[in-house]
Amino acid sequence: MIRRIHLQNFRRHRDLALNLDEGLQTLRAPNEAGKTTVLEGIAYALFGAKALRNSLAETVTWGCKESELKAEVVYEAAPGATWVFTRSKAGAEVRAPGSEQPHVTGQTEVSNFAAELLGADVSVAAHLMMSSQGGLRGVLDQGPKATANLIETLSNLDLIDQLIEKAGERLSLGSTTTLESMLKEAEDTLASMEPEPEPEKPDLSAHEAELKVLTAAVEEQRQITAAIVNQREAEAKKREKAEALGRDRRLIGEQAGQTQAEMDKAKAQLSPALPDLNRLRAAVAEFAEAEGRRDAYRAFKSMPPVNAWFSRELFESEMKQADQEMEQVQKETRDLGNRIALIAPQLSDNSRCPTCGQDTSHLESMRQKQAQLRDEKAEIESRLASLEFMHKQLAFTSAARMEIVALDRQIQSKLPALRQYATVDFSHIPVKVEWIGSIPGGDPSLGADLELAQARLAAAEKTVQDQNKLQGQIEAFANTLAALNRRHAEIGEAIGEIKALANDDFAILKWQAGQAEALLAEKEERRRDQELTVQTAQFAYEQAMLRYAEFKAAQARQAKKVATLRSNIEDTIFNNALVKKLRAARPLIANKLWNLILATVSTLFSQMRGEASVVAKDKNGFTVNGRPVESLSGSTLDILGLAIRCALVKTFIPACPFLILDEPSAACDAERSSALLGFVAGCGFRQTILVTHEEMAEAVSTNFITLGE
Repeated sequence: MIRRIHLQNFRRHRDLALNLDEGLQTLRAPNEAGKTTVLEGIAYALFGAKALRNSLAETVTWGCKESELKAEVVYEAAPGATWVFTRSKAGAEVRAPGSEQPHVTGQTEVSNFAAELLGADVSVAAHLMMSSQGGLRGVLDQGPKATANLIETLSNLDLIDQLIEKAGERLSLGSTTTLESMLKEAEDTLASMEPEPEPEKPDLSAHEAELKVLTAAVEEQRQITAAIVNQREAEAKKREKAEALGRDRRLIGEQAGQTQAEMDKAKAQLSPALPDLNRLRAAVAEFAEAEGRRDAYRAFKSMPPVNAWFSRELFESEMKQADQEMEQVQKETRDLGNRIALIAPQLSDNSRCPTCGQDTSHLESMRQKQAQLRDEKAEIESRLASLEFMHKQLAFTSAARMEIVALDRQIQSKLPALRQYATVDFSHIPVKVEWIGSIPGGDPSLGADLELAQARLAAAEKTVQDQNKLQGQIEAFANTLAALNRRHAEIGEAIGEIKALANDDFAILKWQAGQAEALLAEKEERRRDQELTVQTAQFAYEQAMLRYAEFKAAQARQAKKVATLRSNIEDTIFNNALVKKLRAARPLIANKLWNLILATVSTLFSQMRGEASVVAKDKNGFTVNGRPVESLSGSTLDILGLAIRCALVKTFIPACPFLILDEPSAACDAERSSALLGFVAGCGFRQTILVTHEEMAEAVSTNFITLGE
């Protein structure tokens, strides 16, 4: 039974906890107070989202997240066997009270565990244990077919229909006429297949023996032929090698003669004496020194005159300081000019305010302010005159310094032409340059003497270079000639070491090799003919065996087809009989089940109605004391629905310890409601959870709970 239910953010219940006990547990509340929601919360905790009327998003309390919805039910399966079911969107678990270790986890696993405890899955529980009275009343109003379908679904009578349907999908059913026709055709085909005798294997022993002898003769002749042919080829290679060496020796001799002629020609071009290069190079250096000194002095004399030198470090420091002073003068001039621009609009030459135009001659403060502004303006103008004078002085000094810098750059541009003939002092500005040594004369013939000496030196160097090149060529010719002579001698020795046959002996060897090859070809031809004879006989036998195997396989396939058709006919006859028996058994089982259920319904309905009533079922639907249920009042249909529910629960869920009823007496008067409540209180369930508006339910309840208080 249900011991406790705790709902959080479940429809209108933000945090509801109810403790329940054995007996009749009555939940009473006004409309829209969440009575039915409590029953829905029990179903959700046990069976999950499939038991809800709407989705989780529509079930959670308005303004809350789906993850905040939670339901917990404490269920006592038997004394001492209690389980706590907890379920939310994040997961579900079952644990023992006081234990932190889950016994079952997972949405599906927890639902299966609840179905195992109650003996009913979510579908059965929805129809019987937890559906509203209006739900069963609705089934009765829909007519006998809807009620019959409900009961037969709960009893799994549709399992027979499912078996019949599956049999139609997976088994062969129906007439065997087509199969019998196919079997007759297959049997006729099998009978028409005349057996063929198995081919006899041919006797090839004589041919194989002859082939063996011929193969041995071919192998023997092949060895003889190979020895003669190898000797012939070896001798041919010797002769080819000797001829190739002879050609190489002649070619090398020709190359040696050509090399000797080239070397003699080069020797004839050698000069007996070479020019003195050192003497010529010394003369060129002497003339070049004189010419270079004269060019350097010309560059020295072309430098602009310098009137005074200054320390470069002090000059650059003063120049930097002057730039800073110039920048300060310019900044102060700008600032004072801006101040005068602000003062000018405030000055007035008459007695009227420059801003508003009113007469201010009688205001002492205005006269004092105007005087102060005129004094400030005169002071600024005096300072601006001083700054202008300072600016001119600084500009003049800066221009003079820039002339010195330009002169320094002009002198430094000529320094590369001075080379080593002058000293340079960069610590002064402009740079200080002093000539070293004597001052060269102005002899104009020095340039011509240098050019002549350079021309003589170039001609002499060309002569020495050409003579050295000739000497190198002569040495290379000598080395090449020596190598050719050595190679010529080596080839002569190699030719002498080759022991080749004479021409007549080589001709005899070639004839012998040809005869051996012809004999080998003849023996191989005879062996191939014999081998072809054996292979032809073997191939014919193999083809005959292949045709025989194909016939036996076709015969086996046809026999298998006959057997399969016979088996299919037998299976179809058996399956037809099986389905026929299933269809015949269904109404018998249904009638026995209906008799059992209707007897219980009649007893319970009589107790609640207060008069003896027999509930029966015919082809037109349910009857009470022989009259159709459509003639009953609404309250009578309600108690009939309750009787059917109690009978179905006791029949199909015998292990269920509790019953849930939602407004079972909604359409009953006070007297019938009292009788119905009395029946509910003593109907034999360990726990009954009743949702009602009736105040009289409190009198028979063991636990009366009013929601909303």
